[in-house]
Amino acid sequence: MIDFQQLSRATAQTQTARLSFRAVQPADGWHLFAATRIESFNRYLMWSRPADAYQAVARMEAIADAHHQGQMSALSVMERDTGKWVGLFRFLRYRHDPAVVEISLWTHSDFYHASYGFEIVCAAIDSAFGSTSVDLVSASAYQRNRAAQLILERCGFTPFGIVPRPHEDGYDVDLLEFRLSRAQWHATSGQRESAPMGRFAEARARRRNEALRTGQPTAATISGK
Repeated sequence: MIDFQQLSRATAQTQTARLSFRAVQPADGWHLFAATRIESFNRYLMWSRPADAYQAVARMEAIADAHHQGQMSALSVMERDTGKWVGLFRFLRYRHDPAVVEISLWTHSDFYHASYGFEIVCAAIDSAFGSTSVDLVSASAYQRNRAAQLILERCGFTPFGIVPRPHEDGYDVDLLEFRLSRAQWHATSGQRESAPMGRFAEARARRRNEALRTGQPTAATISGK
C-alpha cells in the first residue's frame, strides 16, 4: 500500500530553482476557478468547468480533506519569486493495483511555457523515488493532448496502453496511459539532465502562439479527477 502522508511530507520539502510545493488548501479553489476561465485549461480535465468560484472552492476543499486523511497526496505548486499559484500536483491511488501510484497535474495557463510542467513532474517523481518505497508510477493523458504526453516522455515515462476512465459527466474517456518504474527513472537520469531545455521551451512557445492564433488548446494537463 502507498503511504500518501509520507509522499506528502517528502514532496512538500522539495523545491527547484523556480518552484516550491506546499499542502493544498481549500482557498486554492480561488486560483483553480481563475484557471478554469481559460478554455484550454478545461479541455483535458475529467470534470466540467465550474459555474462559479464556490464550486471550485468546494472541489479543492474535498481534495484537501482527502489529502489530510491520507487518501491522496495533493500539493499546490508555487512560483518562488512571485508567490503565484502554478498548479496542483497529486499522487493518487491507482484503481487497478494498490502498489502503483498515479500522478495528476493541473497547470495554470500562465505556466504552460518554459518547461514548467516538466520541472514539476520531475521534482515530484524524484522525491517519490528518493524518499519513499514507491516502485511504479502511472500517468494518463488525453490521446490528443500531445503537450502532456511530451512532458511524460521527457521525464522517462513510456506508453502502456489505452485505458477507459469515467468523466464526471457520465461518459468514458479513452486515455493513453504511461508507466515509469524506479529502475527506468534512475537509468534515464543522465538523459533528463542533458535534455535541451531551450529547444523544448521554444517549441512549446511556438505551439502556444499558434494555438492562441487559431483558438486551439495547448494545455499540459495530466489527467486525474
